[in-house]
Amino acid sequence: MCIGLGLEPGTPEFEECLNPPEPDPEEPEPVPPPTEGEIIYLIAQLQLPTPEIGSAPCSGAGCMGAVGLPVWLWTQPWQSYTDSVTIRGYTLTLTSTPIRANWSMGNGDQVTCTTSGSPYDPAFGISESPDCGYVYQVTSADRPGQSFALTADLTYLVEWSGVVSGATEHTMSSTVPIRVGEYQSVVTDND
Repeated sequence: MCIGLGLEPGTPEFEECLNPPEPDPEEPEPVPPPTEGEIIYLIAQLQLPTPEIGSAPCSGAGCMGAVGLPVWLWTQPWQSYTDSVTIRGYTLTLTSTPIRANWSMGNGDQVTCTTSGSPYDPAFGISESPDCGYVYQVTSADRPGQSFALTADLTYLVEWSGVVSGATEHTMSSTVPIRVGEYQSVVTDND
């Protein structure tokens, strides 16, 4: 075998080919970098903020919206979060940035907003939200608790960098009840 490699018998190279050195038992195997699966598993454990739902009409006791009137939707202002994590000696930097809020209106409808939404102020009167809103077409009277389950799914883009880099999405959710009624007209005879 060593002759087929063009090595001359008697040379140090020929001797090393015939008797290769034993691997150093003290030298550890190199540790592999984290896999994407390990990183995504770690991201699933992150405690990112859940959406703090704001709506007009409000979701508290005594609050009720009305069919055909605008509903404003918002969460806390969005911000990015940065964390460092270490897996098997490799340090990665994770940056989580909110990218959208998917709202489940409790009646089967969905609304997707790419901002945190604008908080409602009574000075706005009956007007539509400039960036995240909805209009109910039916009441919540026949629903459990006479309310719709309003759910906000806040999706973060989580990017990691270090010895490896990549990105995935991670979603945090919150749900509150929202009541929607309807105005009734009453006709009276003044005669």
